[in-house]
Amino acid sequence: NNNNNNNNNNNPSPHNHVVHSPHNSTNASSAAHKYPDFDYKALSAQLRASLSAQKEHWRTIQQSDALFSTLDRPLCEALLLPKHQQQILNYEQKIIDFLIRDDWRFRFPHFINSFNRLLIHRLAEMHCLEHLVEIIPHQHPHQHAHPHAMNNDQCKTVIIYKTGNTRFANVCLADIDIERLREFHIRRLTDTEREEWQEKKSRYSRLHYDGNNNNNNNNNNRNNNNNNNNGRYQKKSKGEPTTVSPRETDAHAHGLPPPQQPQAPQLPTVQAQTLNAAEQSV
Repeated sequence: NNNNNNNNNNNPSPHNHVVHSPHNSTNASSAAHKYPDFDYKALSAQLRASLSAQKEHWRTIQQSDALFSTLDRPLCEALLLPKHQQQILNYEQKIIDFLIRDDWRFRFPHFINSFNRLLIHRLAEMHCLEHLVEIIPHQHPHQHAHPHAMNNDQCKTVIIYKTGNTRFANVCLADIDIERLREFHIRRLTDTEREEWQEKKSRYSRLHYDGNNNNNNNNNNRNNNNNNNNGRYQKKSKGEPTTVSPRETDAHAHGLPPPQQPQAPQLPTVQAQTLNAAEQSV
């Protein structure tokens, strides 16, 4: 009973549709009712016990062109593009955590686009995992009126399963020397591929830069607005420039004379009459 409860969180729903993934020989029609045919908990315990030695092997492995050539092109590009680097490392860590847990299957969150699903498929193959795409129906009262909505990325996720041959990958992407990988990747490209790579790198790097600096720009704009508002109402010292109000700016733009500033009312002054001695005598 406990084993069934542990697996319920990752069980595919009978209403979900499992799609056959590339490079996978499993019958997709029966994937929703799959059951393990091996002791996956014993496998998990074995992987858990060997994790420390495996991490040491990953750290000491020689970084060479021979090692880099074992990585698929999408994995290399994802590591070299700032937009995807953190995402693929996150996927790798999720898979490693899954390997040492006493679970047989793991479902990645949905809202994963096609390129990120491709990265998960490649990572699953590196660890000898079975991997399938699952389509999750829209939870919407009119979902049956839009059958084509089932094909968008928001309804797709990837499920991975342990097999009897599941193991740690030969290389850990988090330990890859990115600079040496970049040099290797550029060397193996043709002239046409190099131009395409430069364009792709520029595009995704710009998107990553804009996304990181968008909040900073908004904060700077707010600070500037606050400074302008504070300066408008602060008392000016002698020799300091006078702040122009919005009313004066609008009047100048329409060719109208600037609005007259209200003047303080003049109070009547009482002049004291001083009488001299002659006037007093009169």
